[in-house]
Amino acid sequence: MTTSTAERKAVEQAMKQTSDKRMHERYLAVLLRLEGRTIAQIPKTLHLELVSGGISYGYFWIK
Repeated sequence: MTTSTAERKAVEQAMKQTSDKRMHERYLAVLLRLEGRTIAQIPKTLHLELVSGGISYGYFWIK
């Protein structure tokens, strides 16, 4: 997956601006994906459980 510097900066800026912990985790997950982490690696990094089904792209994470 390739990403532009502008995309990364936009996600990083959104992370800095939010005070919501859940949104911060979501932005972090997006940032990790943009950095090339796989869908399976991201929940492990964030200490979440990967569960298939239910969401349009096929996965969601639970604590």
